[in-house]
Amino acid sequence: MKDMSSDKIEEKRDRPQPVFYRRALLLSALVLVFCLFACLTIYFRLKEPANGLTAYIYQNGQLIETIDLHAVTTPYTFTIPAPDGGSNTVEVRPDAIGIIDADCPDKLCVSTGFVNSTLLPIVCLPHRLVIELKTSNQSQPDVISY
Repeated sequence: MKDMSSDKIEEKRDRPQPVFYRRALLLSALVLVFCLFACLTIYFRLKEPANGLTAYIYQNGQLIETIDLHAVTTPYTFTIPAPDGGSNTVEVRPDAIGIIDADCPDKLCVSTGFVNSTLLPIVCLPHRLVIELKTSNQSQPDVISY
C-alpha cells in the first residue's frame, strides 16, 4: 500500500499545475507584445522620410553647396578641391550622398559610404569638409547629440 500511495504522490507532483502554465503563458504573451511594440517604435522613429532630404556641404565651416537629394533622378559626381591642394570626389544618388574618392591619408570619409539619414554626417578632417543631411521638417531634436 505504501508503494501505491507514494506513486500517487509522485504522479501528482509530476503533473503540471494548470494555474502555473496559464500564468507563464500570460507573462510570455505580455513580454512578446512589449518587445514587438518596442521594436516597432524604434523602427518608425528612426525611419527618415524619403522626401525633403537636403545635403549641406561645408568646407572650413562655410557652406559651399546645397543639394536637394529628393530631386536627384540620375547619379552624378563632382570634385571639391581642398585649400591644401587635395580633393574629394562626391557622388550624389537619389536620396543618398557619399564621398567615393579622396586623397587624404586615412580615407575615413570614403569608408563612411553613402548616407541617407540625418543621424551622422560625412566628415573629412584633413580637407575640413563636412556633408550634413537635414530634412525640411527637422524641428525636433536629433536622436544622437554631439
